[in-house]
Amino acid sequence: MASVSTTLETITTTGVVSDVTNLIVEKLDEFQREKLSQWVKIIEEHAERAVRNLTPTQLKRRKIEVVAAAAIYDAFLEFEGKTGVKLSLRQIHEPLGRTLCIINTTWNRLFDNRGSLRGDQLDVVHVGKSESVSDAITNVMQAITKAIDGFTPLMNKWLDDIRIKAIELSQSVPDNIVKRYDTLTDAVIIIYAAIQHHHGKMQVQISQRDLSLLSGTSPALISKCWVDFFENRIE
Repeated sequence: MASVSTTLETITTTGVVSDVTNLIVEKLDEFQREKLSQWVKIIEEHAERAVRNLTPTQLKRRKIEVVAAAAIYDAFLEFEGKTGVKLSLRQIHEPLGRTLCIINTTWNRLFDNRGSLRGDQLDVVHVGKSESVSDAITNVMQAITKAIDGFTPLMNKWLDDIRIKAIELSQSVPDNIVKRYDTLTDAVIIIYAAIQHHHGKMQVQISQRDLSLLSGTSPALISKCWVDFFENRIE
């Protein structure tokens, strides 16, 4: 009986994930669907595995279609760098008629495995007078690495990708913008911009507040500079 029950559960999960995926993809524009044509099945399989790996306790009192939607969202995040399609929670909840909050909460509780930073380890980073913005970016990223709770190789790779992206970005920022602030402030603003435009699932939760603690500046300033200088200027 256990074998039959497991088989039926697998069939149900596979069917629901497939149905939810189809509903979501149907609502995308033609260009997005074309980019996803070779990836839909892979995304489905990733989401199916994620749902099947959940325990009965995790699934208790949760509607399977909401769990499936959260798993699909997670799968889209994982493959975003390869598909080139950035899927928002809004694009998921609208076709299903479910509230965005329910899907987001379900994703956070079941699939959000990002690392977090220990607040007591976030001190202002030292930057020498002769150091460049690129040097400051490296110093900040090293401080972030040391503050992570439960460090993994996947987090290490993600952080290195962010560091490289931020350094590349720093070299393209006009001098008149860079000179408005001190080197450390420039560094955390650019790191935040690199994080926001990274394609794929965020592996470590890094907030404006975290970056403000590392730089001695305010979260409001980081937010303002991100919007004013970077939000619509990075691909």
